[in-house]
Amino acid sequence: MTLLVLRAVFFPSFVPSLIVGQASVNTTAIPLPVPEGPYASTITDQSLPTLSYYEPYFRDDCAKIGEIDYMPAAVAEWFNENDLPSPGLTTFSQLKFSDICLEAPTTKPDTPLLIWTGGFYTSRLQYGAIAQEISSWGYRVVTIDHPYDAAIVEFPDGTIIYSAYASGAPTDATSACLQSIRVKDIEFVTGLFSEASEVVGLYGHSLGASSQTAVLQADTTGKYVAGCNLDGKLQPPVGPTGLGNSSKIKKSYMFFAHDNHTIASDPSWTAFWNTTDILTPNDPRVSLELPKTIHNSFTDLPFVIDVAGVRSVNESYFETLIDNIYGPREIHDIISYVREFFDWTLKGVETHPLLDASNNSLPDVLFVQKAGY
Repeated sequence: MTLLVLRAVFFPSFVPSLIVGQASVNTTAIPLPVPEGPYASTITDQSLPTLSYYEPYFRDDCAKIGEIDYMPAAVAEWFNENDLPSPGLTTFSQLKFSDICLEAPTTKPDTPLLIWTGGFYTSRLQYGAIAQEISSWGYRVVTIDHPYDAAIVEFPDGTIIYSAYASGAPTDATSACLQSIRVKDIEFVTGLFSEASEVVGLYGHSLGASSQTAVLQADTTGKYVAGCNLDGKLQPPVGPTGLGNSSKIKKSYMFFAHDNHTIASDPSWTAFWNTTDILTPNDPRVSLELPKTIHNSFTDLPFVIDVAGVRSVNESYFETLIDNIYGPREIHDIISYVREFFDWTLKGVETHPLLDASNNSLPDVLFVQKAGY
């Protein structure tokens, strides 16, 4: 297997003939806010498999901190054309990651590993701000693209692969096929980035949430100990065994969903929760809801649209694409719960007031139910 690794930059060379469209690009940079955590991250991009690796370092230990592109040029142009309401908008081409550790120290902090996979017909790069924010709290984060499943994937040599599928909800048969591939990708990436004795956390959105659940459920070694489902219906090969049928391996799980998507409303979630109650009732689980949101609210989109200040260009369009909640507040709420969940399950932090529903500092989030703790 050949791996091409770039340190802290996004794909420095591109093939101009492959760039979607040739409209002039506004070159005024739009830096994303500095993450809230104490770490600055490097971002390494790699092919075979296609992924981004966010690695945290204490800011004071980084010899140089700066900005890099949020997306490579061709991918950014594709999202300009497909996710923005006006041909004059070039927002994704203008966005920059801030607080990137451009010269990392040789000594690495001891931090847990999280593996992420996103929704059908998306891109791992649509979740980069979320990954960077989580990494800033002391996590190594790997985000994965699945070529021909993802909307667009650009390789370091400039090669571009578009999705083999149309946008929109995939059929159950398509989802099952793609998920079986994603499961293998997750397991392979785990082997690349984790030590043999290291436990790993999984999180994902939409079909990615279902895919990581399939990996967590099937594991009988104790490698995967926690899964976070951001608004994903559970699809085969997720089976009728909840978190598995071994009481010897403790696994934890969090559902976090958009408005009115709950254990009661999603039969796949109901079956998963109830079966876990029967087979491994002591496995910790929690269900949360973020009212007034939609499925895309769990991507970077609300965050970057509001940071860029372009919502006012077409408010009705963006309300349909994302929602009408201020993006930075929304991403703060989501990440606060995700971070506390993994701090508890991977770092051993014993206090978790948000997950206990004893802290109402984030009133936008609705606590639905918990079990096993």
